[in-house]
Formats: sequence, structure tokens, C-alpha cells
Amino acid sequence: MARLPLITQTTYFFLAEKEGLSSLNHPPMHPMSQLSSPAEDIIHLQRHVSLSSVAIEADEIQLCQERTVSHSIQSGRKIEDKGEMPSPGFTHPHTRRTEKPVSSGPGRRKWSSRSVEICRFSRSHTSPVYSLQSSNVVRHFKSLAQRTFLYCSPKTPDPPDLLSASSWLRLSSPCRDEHFLAFGAAILNIQIPLMLGDLVNVVARYLREQAGNYVHEIRIPAMKLLAMYGLQGLLTSGYIVLLSRVGERVAADMRKTLFSSLIRQDVAFFDANKTGQLVNRLTADIQEFKSSFKLVISQGLRSVTQTVGCFISLYLISPKLTGLTVVVLPCLVGGGALIGSLLRKLSRAAQEQVAKATGVADEALGNVRTVKAFAMEDRELQLYGFEVDKSCEMNESLGNGIAIFQGLSNIALNCIVLGTIFAGGTLISSNEMSPGDLMSFLVASQTVQRSLASISILFGQVVRGMSSGARVFEYLALAPTIPISVGGRIPYHSLIGRVDFMDVSFSYPTRPGHQVLKKLNLTLPPCKTVAIVGESGGGKSTVAALLERFYDPNNGVVMLDGLDIRTLDLSWLRGQVIGFINQEPVLFGSSIMENIRFGKPEASDAEVVNAAKQANAHGFVMSFPDGYNTVVGMGARCDTIRRTEQRIAIARALIKNPSILVLDEATSALDAESERVVQEALDRATRGRTVLIIAHRLSTIQGADLICVMSNGKMWSLIGALKHALHSTFIRAGTHVELLSKGGLYADLIRRQRAESRNEHTNDFIELIYERHFNVSERGWLNGPNMQKYEKLEKIGEGTYGTVFKAKNRETHEIVALKRVRLDDDDEGVPSSALREICLLKELKHKNIVRLHDVLHSDKKLTLVFEYCDQDLKKYFDSCNGDLDPETVKSFMYQLLKGLAFCHSRNVLHRDLKPQNLLINRNGELKLADFGLARAFGIPVRCYSAEVVTLWYRPPDVLFGAKLYSTSIDMWSAGCIFAELANAGRPLFPGNDVDDQLKRIFRYPFKLFVVLAHTVYLSLTLRTLLGTPTEEQWPTMTKLPDYKPYPMYPATTSLVNVVPKLSSTGRDLLQNLLKCNPVQRISAEEALQHPYFADFCPP
Repeated sequence: MARLPLITQTTYFFLAEKEGLSSLNHPPMHPMSQLSSPAEDIIHLQRHVSLSSVAIEADEIQLCQERTVSHSIQSGRKIEDKGEMPSPGFTHPHTRRTEKPVSSGPGRRKWSSRSVEICRFSRSHTSPVYSLQSSNVVRHFKSLAQRTFLYCSPKTPDPPDLLSASSWLRLSSPCRDEHFLAFGAAILNIQIPLMLGDLVNVVARYLREQAGNYVHEIRIPAMKLLAMYGLQGLLTSGYIVLLSRVGERVAADMRKTLFSSLIRQDVAFFDANKTGQLVNRLTADIQEFKSSFKLVISQGLRSVTQTVGCFISLYLISPKLTGLTVVVLPCLVGGGALIGSLLRKLSRAAQEQVAKATGVADEALGNVRTVKAFAMEDRELQLYGFEVDKSCEMNESLGNGIAIFQGLSNIALNCIVLGTIFAGGTLISSNEMSPGDLMSFLVASQTVQRSLASISILFGQVVRGMSSGARVFEYLALAPTIPISVGGRIPYHSLIGRVDFMDVSFSYPTRPGHQVLKKLNLTLPPCKTVAIVGESGGGKSTVAALLERFYDPNNGVVMLDGLDIRTLDLSWLRGQVIGFINQEPVLFGSSIMENIRFGKPEASDAEVVNAAKQANAHGFVMSFPDGYNTVVGMGARCDTIRRTEQRIAIARALIKNPSILVLDEATSALDAESERVVQEALDRATRGRTVLIIAHRLSTIQGADLICVMSNGKMWSLIGALKHALHSTFIRAGTHVELLSKGGLYADLIRRQRAESRNEHTNDFIELIYERHFNVSERGWLNGPNMQKYEKLEKIGEGTYGTVFKAKNRETHEIVALKRVRLDDDDEGVPSSALREICLLKELKHKNIVRLHDVLHSDKKLTLVFEYCDQDLKKYFDSCNGDLDPETVKSFMYQLLKGLAFCHSRNVLHRDLKPQNLLINRNGELKLADFGLARAFGIPVRCYSAEVVTLWYRPPDVLFGAKLYSTSIDMWSAGCIFAELANAGRPLFPGNDVDDQLKRIFRYPFKLFVVLAHTVYLSLTLRTLLGTPTEEQWPTMTKLPDYKPYPMYPATTSLVNVVPKLSSTGRDLLQNLLKCNPVQRISAEEALQHPYFADFCPP
């Protein structure tokens, strides 16, 4: 065997059969890759050749020296030797010597190697793609029973509607015993009608001849028939008993295999698929398939074998009658197949709809706190009810189709029996058939009828099961685009920890048109701390995701110690090399001990405790009665654990002693005290490691060795003493003080955060003035009169943090509303939202603002006494039955604007305007209520949360994440309510989520309503109302934190088609309220002076 030289880092090499392929000049070859075979050649392709992978026939590959290697890929790190091939005693650090061959078994192929395992392939998957690496090069192989070919990544085929025959055979392979027993029953089904005919012939002969020994003649056929019946019963019960075991085993194997396939998928797969739908396939679909599988094997297989056996008996009895039956049967089968294909499509659509409804419920229940915070229970119930009703209708249609199919099948089968009797009588009259033969034929045909009827009954369940099975097998056969346990490893003693991003460009698979990173070049020097800062949406977290290899870059490469991370074992990279701590840590439903040990399953209790100490978590863990055995995670979310779960996550990352630590805004969601404790733990954890910090609070990264400012997916590198460690892509360099003095984006971010901090203090100062002015304190006027002063009459409703009752003042007999606020812990005092509402309402005395009469405070009870209003605007809409006169619309809108103008003149933002928070008394007065989310504002405008205002009434700037806003937020909500008033309660933009809400505002089509003779007719024309704003219309739109581009849809309809009952001046006012650019929105005072109210006389 000829020796081959060493291969360079810039070379791909593949094995291929010699089919007209000329040998190329061999470049130097890696020591681990010394391959040779008389039937093969080595083809070398330079790196510029664009190939996804090479498929080869595993039987054709031969390596040196006889040794069997099982299938699955394993590769070592590049060997630095540049000399000749090593001696036979050479062993690579990441390889294994095998002194004696391993016997091959099922699913294994014999491969040869000198002393190193190069490749392993697993046949447990249908078509996975594996990688064999040589330093920076990824080589993909695909094991297929085909000839050698080159290919680019193929398009994933659409999932089948039904299971393939091979899938059924693979699933039914554990049922070999059942198949044998069913075959035995089929043999009996051939003999039983024949023996029954012999028995009838004996009886008929004695009836005609009246002679002979009847008992002697009938004994033998009767005993044989009895034995056949007994044996048939034993065989039938035998395969049903065995089936009960096999069905559960098949379902269990499918669940484990499907979960294994899902858990190994890459992050992009979960971005594109909802968790609820995946869980539905893992539970409901497999359960449906299991039921169908058991029915097919038990009743279905029995019916089929009986049908086959009886058809053989029919042919033996009378070929003519059997021929007539066979002529009719294809017509029945063809009709059934046609109806069945339609039912299968309907069944799959129904199951998809059930999964969609499950996804809605999963999303709502998983985000129940957000749903309750915005009082959106009714909306979620409406969404879920809509999806469930739709699935119910589809399943009802499917049931109707199955019923029709079954009815037609029974009619056809009964007609076959009648035809058999008529034709059989004709044959008897011509002496071509005996009465016993007719009896045998009738018994056999009745068995066929029962079997086919049973099959028709099973058909509906089988259709559902096959559709469910197809949905399951769609993911069973899905290979992950990023294999987990494929590639090489770097020995721990050789791992340096240097990371390089080289010309990396990336866009998320779910948003391929939006490029997040553009030719990013960045180096993380070993054992140094690198911080990335920048505006929201700039791609900071994407850098961490690419390092973790949650995704692969579209262009460029991410290197670890000079090796492409795509050539490394991903489970080793994530499990041992990189420790990841994100902003929102996830704790599993188990003990603290097991949650920390999740980072290193084999860790001892002492290692867990040591990791907890490093994370500053040991003290608070021991403060729990059960210590490290305290159960946390879902179902055990107390406030104390929530405040400390970040430290548990840090301990979980540190227990595996990672060489690289990634902190993705690990302290941004913490309060000041928790941040201080966590930051101390992080300072200790980062020593001696390569650290990547994704930071929002710049005060936490000023001590970093390297600071990188990211904007629009490009990196501006700002460095101090480590200037030499970077590529020549930085534009400014210096220490933290020097960077501030030079200005630029970094200095701008520092100034912005300082301004936010000043605004925090400004707002606190304004609210402190309110408290002092009205002498508000928890130990002061909150301890009001006794509750005995009020008599509760009835419960009105349930709010976000309290319950509202209708009550009567026992002294004045005045009807009031009591809002009881729940206090979980008296030591924590009054909730800030309730205290803020009290402060504001004590100041806001106005006719169109609900009046706060009194505040009662006792142990764990805080009761606010309000003036009573009969209903809110939402209930008023419901009582109008879609008819609201224009004068009432104008009156309510005027009063809403009067209340808003008063609030804004007192520097108060309501921030939660919606019909449910607008109360109406019996005099027709409209009042603003529920100031729990209200805030005082001043100059300069402070930063607020973007998670305010119910979604339907939230303006576009806040939907895009704006945190610097003022009175314009309330004016957009007022505009939405104005349109709802004009349409008698029909919401203007009823979105399902933030993205859907923006789509409805920019481009969502509106159904046009035409008014003729005071009757509203639905027009079929669909138009766009506002259209997508341009940069000329809204210059600051693209700079908002959560901005993402939308297609440019021009406004193609006017407000007259949306609010047909509103006058022209009213539509002009509405148009000025619904401006996407907040600067252009009209103020409340300006709106009150609008011509729409020129002829209005305030009450």
C-alpha cells in the first residue's frame, strides 16, 4: 500500500468510486487520514469549491488494517506534525486503540483503520448528515444505499399525509407472533365453512332418504367442527393478549424516539414551531396512532385474515358465485378509496387545527401573568374558543363523512348477500350446487360481510391514526441541521480559549430578509473580558448565540483556537467549554441541588456546594428549611426564590468549570441589591476565563479588558491596552475616560443612561411632593374609618390586584364602590401601584375623573372608597346592541378629552385608557378610572416601560419599544376609543400580539361597511387604512429599540369607509389622533377646540 503525504488545512478530501473520475494531484495529507484501497481513489477539492456534502456508499469505504468500527462520527483535533506517517504505535489524543476486531452485527459495516477511529456512522436515523473534520474544514457524508454523488443541500420534502408502507412494516415488526397466530386463524377460516357444509349435507341427506345411522354419520364432522371452533378461539385470544403488550411498547418507543428527535433539533427549529404544537404531536398524536395501531392489529388484522380465508373457501365451494362477488368488489373498493382520500385530507386539517388550539392555550397559560396584568382573560378565551369551535366544526364534518362511508358500505355488503342467495338458489335448481355448499357459501359470505363491515367501522379511526402517524413520522425522520455529537474535541490541556469572528454575516431563519450581522470581525483574547454594548436590536445577543452555535452564520466563520466551531463536537463545546448565563434564567421543577447539578450531571454534592458558594448562593440556599433539597422551578415560584434564581443559574454554569463564560445581560432584570450580590459573584467567576459580556447597564462593564460598541450589526471596537489583540477594524481606542472625552457612540450611550437615571430621580421627586402635600404615609391617613361604616351589597368585578364591591354608606345612604386591594404581606406595606393611584386621585379632582372618597387600611386589607358608577363603557357598548347615536358619541368623546386635558395639565399620564377603564354613571357622565399604571411626568421626559396600555389601544411608537414618551400615548388610545364609539363598540385594531397589532395598524385590511337607508351592508372590498409610515412621515421610527421594517403599504381607503356614521369633522379629528408619528398627534386641549365640538353644548 502506497503512502500518501500529509494534507493541508485548506483542503477538502472525499472518498469516491472510480467512475470516470481522473486522479488529481494529492496535496499533503493529515496523519489521521491515511486512506487507501485498490477500488477507490482520493479526490482533493480546494476550499473554494462550494459543496454541501458528499454521499458515499459505506460498504465501499476501506481504511488501513483490519478493524471493525461501529457507526457514529468521531474525529480528533488537528495534529501539528508535518512529517511522514507515524509509526504503528502512534495514538492520537482523541482516538482509541482496539487490539482485536469487534464482531460485526446488524446495522454495522466493516471498516479498517491502523490505530485511529476516524468515522462512525449510525443507522438509527433515516437520513442524517454527519461531519468528518480536518482542522478548519467540514466534510459532510450522507450514508445512503445509492451510488456516489455530489449534491447541494436539498429542499426538505413536504410531510406525507399518511404513513408509508415501510413505516408500517417497521412498526409492525414487533408483532411477528401476532402475525403467525392471525395466519393460523386464517387457515381455520378456510376449513370451517367447508366442514360446516359437510355437516349440513349429512343432515340434508337424512332428511331426504330417512335411512342410515344419523348419529354415526354426523359425529365425525361435528367433532371436527367443534375442534376447529375451539382452536380458532385460542388463536384469536392469543394474538389479542400479545397485542396488548406490543401496542404500549410501540407507543413508548415512538414517544422516546420522537422526543429524542425533537430535543436534538437546533434552535431555529423551535423558532419556527410552537411548543404547544410539538407537545401535541408528542402526546395526542401518538395516543391517536397507538389506538389505531392496536385496532388495526387486533380487529383489522383479524378481519383481513378472515376475509382472505373465507374467500378461499368461497372459491373452493363455488367458483361461479365467487366470480360474481369478485366482480362487484372492485367497485366498492374504488368508491371507498375515493371517499377515503377526501376524509384523510379533512382528518389532517382537523388535527392541525386541534394543534393550533393547543398552541393558543399553551401560550396563554404560559404567559398568564401578562394576560392578567392587562385584564385580557376574555380576549384569550375568545381566541381559544374560536380555534376550538373551528376544530369542532372540522371534526364534525369528518364524522359526517365517516358516517356516510360506513352507511354506504353496509348497504353494499347486504346487497351482496341477497345476490348470493338468489344466484345460489339458481345453481341448486340446476344441480350445480348442493344445499350444504350453499350453506357453506352463505356462512363464509356472512363472515366476509362481518369482516368488511368491521373494516369499514375501523376506517375512520384508521384514517385519524394514519394522519397522526404521518405527523409523528414527519419529525422522527427530521435530521437536525446542526448535529450535536459530531466532530472533534480539543484536549483540555491544549485549550487556550481564543475566539475569532471572521467576516460573520447572519440573519435569523424566521426573518431571512433582515440581516442582523454584517461582516462582523471580532476577537475574544484568551483569559480576557470582552463586553459588547449597543442599542437594542443591534445584534449583541446574536453574537452570543453564534458562539454557542445555536445557529450557524450565513457567511464567515466562528473560530475557537483556530478551529472552525462547526468542526467541533457540539455537545462537548456546550457541555464543557462554554458556560452560558442569560437574562431570564430557567429553573427546572426539581431541587436546588439538581438544578445546579444540571450543568454537570456527574458532580458530587461537594462540587454543587462549592459552585453555589462561588455564585454567592450558598447563604440564601441554607436559609430555606430544606436547604439544597428545596424544590424550585415551575409550581414553586415564591418571591424569595425569584429574587435569587439568577445566582442558581450562575452556579449551574460554574460547576462545569468552563473555559469560556458568556453573560447575556445577566443583571439587567435585577434590582439594585440583587445586582450587587450577583455582580460580586460574576467578578469572581470571570477570573482566569475568556468572558463575553452582553451588557445593557454600562456601569457593569467599565472594568472590562475590551469594550465593543455594536450598531446595526457592525462592530466598533474600543480598546485600551489590548489594541494589538484585534484586527484592524476599530476606529477609536482608549480607556473608559479617554473614550468619554473623545465622544462617539459609546459616550452617547453613557450620557443616555445617566439621563435615564436622572429622570428616575425626577419622577420619584414629583411623587414625593404628592405624598408630602397630602400627608400620604402608610401610618398616617391610610388608617381611615372602620369598615363597619359601609354595607357591602354585591360584587361588581375582579381587577388586576383587587376586588370591587357595590356598597352603601350606612350614615348617608350614598351608594359607593369599594375597591379592596390584596396585601400579601403586611410587612411589605401598600403596593406601589395602589399608593400611586391614591396619591394621584387625591390631587385629580375633576368632574370627568372618578372621585376617591376615602381610604381604609387594616391588617392585610386596603380598601379604596370611590364614587359609584353604574357601568363601564364596554358594558355600555353591549347594552346598545350596535346602535349609538352621534350626539352620545360626541358627548362621551368630549368628556374623555376633558378628563385627559385635566390630567395632562397636572403632569399625569394615564397609560391605560380602554373602555373598561371609562365609567359612566346614570346621568351620562363619563369618568376616567383605574390609575394603577398612571405616572407623573416632567421635563426632561423620563424613560418609562413600553409594556403599558392594553394592546388594542397601544400606539405604534410604544409597540416599537419607545420608552421616551409623553401625553401622545394617551391621545392614540383616545383615538382608538373614538373610533370604537363611532362603530358602537367594534374595536379598531384588535391585534393578537405586538407583531399582529402593528400589521393591523399599517396594512391590515378593513372590511368596508356601506350604509343604505340606515342599514349597514358588508362590502366585499378590502382596503388598507393607515398604511406603513415612511421615514419622511416619521423620521425617528427606525431608531426605536424594537423597530423592524415592514413592507410599504400605501393607505388605500379613507376613514369614511371605516367609521361611516361619523361626520366629516369627526373623521378629521380622528385622523389627527391616529398619527403614527407621536409628534404629529393632536393634544387633548387642541382636540377640545376642534370644529367637531363647535355645535356641542357641554352638559
